[in-house]
Amino acid sequence: MKNNQSVALLQAGNAKGALQATEGTEEIFKKANDLKRQGIAVSNHAAALEGLRKWDEALVEYDRAASILELAGEGDMHSMVRKTAANIKLKRGRISESQMDVYDSLRLVEKPTITQRIMKFLMRIGLVR
Repeated sequence: MKNNQSVALLQAGNAKGALQATEGTEEIFKKANDLKRQGIAVSNHAAALEGLRKWDEALVEYDRAASILELAGEGDMHSMVRKTAANIKLKRGRISESQMDVYDSLRLVEKPTITQRIMKFLMRIGLVR
């Protein structure tokens, strides 16, 4: 319920409340060995930090969330988190780091869109780096 509350508060523009709502949620799922929900909890925490414009802290949490979701076998969620991190890095002028996150997000997509399939193909033949 706290994760849902965090998302609702963030959508309502209350990033500070969203951050407070995420407190302790990761530990609950960690104790239950629920990697998927633990990764979601960490990404919600990162989103709240992003809402507060704490970019560096948000990026650390997004990286942690992506790693947890990858371990959980959640390729599409991992991809979404990596794309979000890439957007932050791009906005902050960290283009090469952003590019690496985009490549990583494409790597684990379970059901790629047509655009993602084209990007994967172009990367494979070396036209996109």
